[in-house]
Amino acid sequence: MEEQIIDLKRDAYKKLLEWKNNHNNKVLLVEGARQVGKTYLVKKFARENYKHLIYINLLEETGEDLLTIYNVIR
Repeated sequence: MEEQIIDLKRDAYKKLLEWKNNHNNKVLLVEGARQVGKTYLVKKFARENYKHLIYINLLEETGEDLLTIYNVIR
């Protein structure tokens, strides 16, 4: 079972790299069942492929929080 999980993560990571290298600046949407590692995989990908990382959980942040974050990164 573990071998299949590793292969799925590797395939998903490969798709993230393909998205990055496409250079079309489109939004990335990651969908899937709960608790399967989507957030972990995307954070890992971002840390390994980009200089800066901003993580925003829309279930936890308020509108005021988002404005503060926007002003900081602007």
